Amino acid sequence: MARIGVIGSGGIATSIASYVLQTKGHSLAFVQGRTVGTGIATTTMATREDLRETDLVVEAAHPEVIRKHGARILTTSDLMVLSCGALVDDAVRVALEETAKKYGTRLILPHGALVGVESHVSQLWETATIEFVKSPSSLDPAPEHVDRRTVLYDGPVRGIAALYPRNVNAMVTYALATVGLDNCRARLVSDPNATLGRLETAATGADGSRLHVIKEQPMNGVSGTEMAGSVLGSLQKAMESQPGLVFG
Repeated sequence: MARIGVIGSGGIATSIASYVLQTKGHSLAFVQGRTVGTGIATTTMATREDLRETDLVVEAAHPEVIRKHGARILTTSDLMVLSCGALVDDAVRVALEETAKKYGTRLILPHGALVGVESHVSQLWETATIEFVKSPSSLDPAPEHVDRRTVLYDGPVRGIAALYPRNVNAMVTYALATVGLDNCRARLVSDPNATLGRLETAATGADGSRLHVIKEQPMNGVSGTEMAGSVLGSLQKAMESQPGLVFG
């Protein structure tokens, strides 16, 4: 039985906490919410004793939680990161990976909206591109022009994280699974005519291999409607991985 802590109070965090409470396979160690009236995750964290009694912490709040508290969590517990934009900072990501290896814990990146992450990780790629097409209402911050199709960003994944932190988690995960944050090309497109969110990835290898995936799904805010279920699937898989940085 795994003891699971949840950081966040949004829809995904609530779904995770509800799932843990309903299943016989896990127990809920703690839930850490947000500062009332700010909408930003608190800088305080679960106590050291709480963390000692927790096997896995799921962060579904804000990148600042990972930057400030990720390493401390990993000294005692596995950590599943949903705010992947925090990992664009190389110093933060390397520190988290080294802490996980030192203490035998796991830094887990759930696949989220991505399809076939295992296939990407298992092969060496030369190029990789990821594109999101969303309606303006599914973008945060909202684009300046909402009445026409607009390419909001086209460049390395590293550069988009600060501009659209709530829209790039899958992009960061995909880049880390393939050719890296500086070599993976990201495109974010606002389209007022988009009735579904569209995610397209393409990777090519030196041997001529190619992996091209297109996925479309209804949106629920900035995320696809499948996101909560996807995270729960990653939660189930998380208990089977090895120490260090893993993709779930």
